[in-house]
Amino acid sequence: MKKIHYDDDFKESISRLVVEAGKSATKVAEEYNVNKNTVCNWVNDFKKKNGMKLPPRTAMAEERSKIKELDKQLKKKDQELKDKDMEIEILKKAMHIFMKDQNAK
Repeated sequence: MKKIHYDDDFKESISRLVVEAGKSATKVAEEYNVNKNTVCNWVNDFKKKNGMKLPPRTAMAEERSKIKELDKQLKKKDQELKDKDMEIEILKKAMHIFMKDQNAK
């Protein structure tokens, strides 16, 4: 597959459509028949070059971390619940055995 080379003016104009005109990278990519990831890379380069703030990837990482932690907590609580259910069943059986012994006396 042949790699297409785009000139810097084209990259900048595409980036401006996303950054300044507020169009989505996906829409611009479709309109100009360019890969969406390529457009996103151009936009990030444009933002860096012009001293603009990049999207917060750390926020997404923090969200993923929170989800993982909550998932761990949920699994732990599920295991604790299973353990308590087992304890209850054991106590019920023990109570049933003791009741039998008392009724036999």
